[in-house]
Amino acid sequence: MQLRLAVYTLIQFDFEQAIADYGAKPITGLIHVGACTGEERDLYLRMRIPAVLWIEANPATYVTLSNRILHLSTHQAVCALISDRDGEEVSFYVTTDNRTPNDGRHASSSMLPLAKHRSHYPNIYVTEVLTLPTRTLASVLPEIPIAAKCNAMVLDIQGAELRAMMGAGDWLDQLDYICTEVNIDELYAGCGRLPEVEGFLNARGFKRVLTQIEPQQWGDALFIK
Repeated sequence: MQLRLAVYTLIQFDFEQAIADYGAKPITGLIHVGACTGEERDLYLRMRIPAVLWIEANPATYVTLSNRILHLSTHQAVCALISDRDGEEVSFYVTTDNRTPNDGRHASSSMLPLAKHRSHYPNIYVTEVLTLPTRTLASVLPEIPIAAKCNAMVLDIQGAELRAMMGAGDWLDQLDYICTEVNIDELYAGCGRLPEVEGFLNARGFKRVLTQIEPQQWGDALFIK
């Protein structure tokens, strides 16, 4: 038996194995909303995903992301804060983990204020508040040619995933796979919780096939059409 090398990602389960186990269609392209610094780059390369569109809100993190995929001709990065409305000026809360203060990923940053996240992760705190304009997927994706090839989406935007999906419009119709971060508890103020996300996606023909929830009451779920 050939052992598969581990690939570090921010997805809480083995995404490659999940697609192999539950997927009936190949991934023709993937939209990753909340790209951070592209932790899943090597995973997507190993999966031979033909095209990847990375979307990241934090301008500083976006620079690192862009450099990480610079030589990948079928990968493209866009700097945009995705929500359910276009052109709304909102606060974006940049976080730092005091255990790794030099880690430039700011992985818990969100357009939503920290709520119970503060008690679950007291080492993570807000260090900067940016004012950024919101965009919807319905307005961003038509501007990016490779988006038309994509039948999979990964969302990791710290409690705002439901807002992003609500702003996607008809683009959800072309997707076969949605892997999204989900919340059981209110880690971020006003975050969409799992029952709301599931109800929204069930109404659009998606079924939840896999869920990994962490002790801190958040995790990831895979939905397939």
